[in-house]
Amino acid sequence: MESILATIKAEHEIIREALSLTAESKIDLKRELYQTARDLLIYHMMSEEVSIYRKLETEDVNTAALIHKLYEEHQEVKEDLQRLNLLRCEDPHWQIFLYQLMEKVEDHSMKEEEDLFFEAKEDYSRSELVDMASDFHQGKHTNRHLIPTSI
Repeated sequence: MESILATIKAEHEIIREALSLTAESKIDLKRELYQTARDLLIYHMMSEEVSIYRKLETEDVNTAALIHKLYEEHQEVKEDLQRLNLLRCEDPHWQIFLYQLMEKVEDHSMKEEEDLFFEAKEDYSRSELVDMASDFHQGKHTNRHLIPTSI
């Protein structure tokens, strides 16, 4: 089984592709593709928070500060998703907000893949990281009902 780090990295790529496909699609497909990308992103963030953020936030002061910043970025993404939900895809601002979201997601993903992964490798064994991947998938499955439909 793969580690939590490989799982997160693979999902980052799926989310990037889903958002890119949404941005490039014709107007009649945008809303549906956006909803799929949004759901992938929300499930991913929630799973990260319960599987790896909670474990790492207690490691040391520097790691706790990093995790706090990542939580804040998740909140910003959720707010951006709410903004997109309120607009029609035909609204010229919708596409602008989507590109801003894509940039934010890209920056956040890079921060996780560089800084968070470094901390996780420092603090946990390969076996523990594999166990976290199992927690990640389990959290995604068990917490699906907790995802707010308004985001």
